[in-house]
Amino acid sequence: MLKKELCAVLLHVQVMANIESMEFNVVDARSEGRFRGTAPEPRPGLRGGHIPGSFNVPFPSVLTAEGFLKPDDDLLAVMKGAGMLSDTKAIVSTPDINFTYRYPNACMHE
Repeated sequence: MLKKELCAVLLHVQVMANIESMEFNVVDARSEGRFRGTAPEPRPGLRGGHIPGSFNVPFPSVLTAEGFLKPDDDLLAVMKGAGMLSDTKAIVSTPDINFTYRYPNACMHE
C-alpha cells in the first residue's frame, strides 16, 4: 500500500544533490517529447529536457480510462515500468502547471 503525504517543496540545491545521491525518485509527469527535449515547451523561455536521473511518467499514464487516479498497485507498476529505482524511496514529482493543478505534488512510499 502506498502512503501518500503532501511534502515540503524541495530546494534547488536538494534536487541538484539528488542527481548524485539518488536519495529519492524524481518523476516528471510531462509528455515524453517534453521530457526528452524533442517537443517544444508551451511556455516561452523554458528549456527543454529533464532533471538528470529523473523518470518520465506522463500524467495520463497514472489515470484510469474514466480519468481517476489508478489504484496503488497499478501506480507502482507504472512507476517501476518507467525505471523507478526503488518503491521504498520517496517519489517527488516535478512541478508542471498542467500536472500540479490536477494532482498535488506528493511523496509516495510504502
